[in-house]
Order: sequence, then structure tokens, then C-alpha cells
Amino acid sequence: MAHPAPLFLGSVSMAVLLGGLVAGSAEGAAPRRPAGSHHPVRERMNAYVLSQGDHTMSSDASVEEIESLRDEWSGDFLWVRRGDRKFLIRDLPTVKEARTFFAPMQALDPERHALERRQQAIQEEERDLDREEEAIEEEIQDMDDREDDDRSLPAADRDDLERRLRDVRAKMRGVEDRERALDADETALDRRSDALEAKAEAALRALIDRALEKGLARPIGD
Repeated sequence: MAHPAPLFLGSVSMAVLLGGLVAGSAEGAAPRRPAGSHHPVRERMNAYVLSQGDHTMSSDASVEEIESLRDEWSGDFLWVRRGDRKFLIRDLPTVKEARTFFAPMQALDPERHALERRQQAIQEEERDLDREEEAIEEEIQDMDDREDDDRSLPAADRDDLERRLRDVRAKMRGVEDRERALDADETALDRRSDALEAKAEAALRALIDRALEKGLARPIGD
């Protein structure tokens, strides 16, 4: 599962946690599933918006829904949509507990940011080598063009250019090897994040169930 950068919405410092909790369309439509398949967590918890302080995390809620909820409700809250029913939970212990479920995912942020910096450095190195390779190839082509008119050009110049070109291409292969290793690291990190996401969603589902049973979730309209 891919994990795009967090979405910032005005005072909302993190509107979508790692982007990994979204399933279905941005408007909250349930994803299509093969006949006989099911996802008990997302079937029972179609969408939520968890707002605490300046931080807002959401799943299957549109940007417009998030902004509207934060405009309408101040302070900390957990908004839930299950099917066509919507609930608001303002109980602070419940909201705080919900945030703890996602702490392990957020703990991966430094590792992910470090990986992104390494990927960016490799991409910059790759661009520099591409430019160097292109420049050398242009020099070789220019020399070939001049050789047609001047047979006295020293062969050593051509040999030097070809040696430089081989060196650049060898460096490029090394960069590509490091890039593949980083891709493998990213895949492994995504798998860890996916496992933590599934655990967090299951815990949040159970928490919302308890809040509903205790009467802590207030039904609200559109």
C-alpha cells in the first residue's frame, strides 16, 4: 500500500494519517469487493474523523467533510459514519484512547522521512550522471563530426572521452543497484505500516462499539 505525504488543511496539521487508511473513493464510497468477500472493520466503520488539538486524522472522509466538521465542532472529537448513520463522540478519554492506536504508525515517520531523503539524494545523483553522460556523448558526436573534416585529431582525445563515458555508466549502474535496495526497504516499511494500520483500525472499531454501547456516541444529522 502506497503511503503519500500527509495532507495539510489550514490549521489541520495532519488530515490523512500516512494516506494509508483510505479505502474507496475520496467521497467515502465503500470499495467494491468480490462476491463472498468482506472486510469487517471497514464494513462496520465506513468513515471517521479524529480531531484532537491541531491534528486531524481521517479515513474515507473527503477534504470538504473534514473542514466542515472542524468548522462546526470545536475541541476534540471523534466523528463516525456507519452506513447512512453518523455519530459524534466528545468523550475526552475515548478520543485520547483512539489517538494511541495510531501512535505506532506515527513512530514510523522518522524512518520513512529518512528513506525519502535517501531516495531524493539518489534521484539527484542519477540526474547529475544523466547530464554528465549526455554531455560526454555530445562531445563524442562533435568529435566524430570534426574527424570527417580533420583526420589529424589525436586518438587519445577520443579514448579519454570513451573512458569517461564508461566510468559514468558504471556509476549509473551502482546508483540503480542502490535504488533497487531502497525500493525493497520501502516495500518492507509499507508492509509494517499496513500491519499496524489493520491493528489500529480494529482497535478503533472496538472502541467505537463500546462508545455506542455506553451512550457516548451522539447521533447527528447531515
